[in-house]
Amino acid sequence: MDTVRFGYVGCGNVAQSIHIPNFASIPGVKFEAIAETRPKLRGQVAAKYGIRKQYESHAQLCED
Repeated sequence: MDTVRFGYVGCGNVAQSIHIPNFASIPGVKFEAIAETRPKLRGQVAAKYGIRKQYESHAQLCED
C-alpha cells in the first residue's frame, strides 16, 4: 500500500480530540504538515504527532 502524505489545517479542540488522532492511527497515512496561526499550539501538536513541517497559514501549506 502506498503512503498517503497529509497536511492538516487547524489545531483546535476538534482537531486535537478527533481528526488528528484518527488520521494518525490509519496505517499508510503520514502527517507531513500542520497549519496553525498560534505558534505555541502549532509546535505542541507537531511535536506530539511527529509532524515535521509547520506553517502559519493554510495558504503557506498549500503553496508547499
